[in-house]
Amino acid sequence: MKKIQILGTGCSKCKTLAENTESALRLAGLDIPIEKVTDLQEIMAAGIMMTPALVIDGEVKAVGKVLSPPEILEMLQEADVQKDSPAATEIGQEPATKPQTNGGKGTRIAIVVGLLLALGITLWAKNRDAEPASTAETSSTAPIDPSQPIVEDGTEASDAAGSKEASGPSASPVRSPVASATPAKPLPRMLDLGRGTCIPCKMMMPVLEELKTSLAGKLDVQYIDISKNPEAAEHWEVRMIPTQILIDEEGNELTRHTGFFPRADIIAEWKRIGYDFEAKTPDLNKQQD
Repeated sequence: MKKIQILGTGCSKCKTLAENTESALRLAGLDIPIEKVTDLQEIMAAGIMMTPALVIDGEVKAVGKVLSPPEILEMLQEADVQKDSPAATEIGQEPATKPQTNGGKGTRIAIVVGLLLALGITLWAKNRDAEPASTAETSSTAPIDPSQPIVEDGTEASDAAGSKEASGPSASPVRSPVASATPAKPLPRMLDLGRGTCIPCKMMMPVLEELKTSLAGKLDVQYIDISKNPEAAEHWEVRMIPTQILIDEEGNELTRHTGFFPRADIIAEWKRIGYDFEAKTPDLNKQQD
């Protein structure tokens, strides 16, 4: 066994899997460093679509779940067995793994004791981290406060890829949001999740800036740099960048798009789901005449 990797963006589950792996290595008496891969492009290049993931000697052992120390210990022992399988013996020599009459029972007892100890460590760790973990989970899954803008970096934008739609209204009546005199009134939002090194993300930046100006008071446009805020990518389950997510006033996701999103297509998509931002307001003076 030469290499152990934890692939994840740094979420709470990724950290828990890393801690459980360290516990399993201690139980196995192995001194092997754990490599933590947090770069989203590297994770996707490895074919991992859900995090966290555990990789041992280049073989993916688990994806999208947190393994316990006993489960990881069993995988480590399997890897050792495959690596250290006995070679063929020469004629006249005794096998390298000679059966032992007295040691087999002791080995089984040692394995049982090790598993019970690992289970105890797992339960203790869960009880110790129960309150902080629940707090972190609450904060990561709670809807974003519309009055508090997400971290925004003015150096990024989006890409030309396919589009992904979530469930949302398809035949709702067209309505024209108008700027409210009350600042606290929530607005529909469009989130753009990307990264500064992404070419399509950079292409999206002028589109986002123009929408902020032309639809001020009607649409809340926010940009999230996932390299600075990986928890947001985990929360919104973003697998490709850039991704644009359209959200109503109550914080419900209406639909999403992946890749470069031209302004005209953005306006058309909002109109399709019931928001006509460019509808002309009636002229009251002409109506009175």
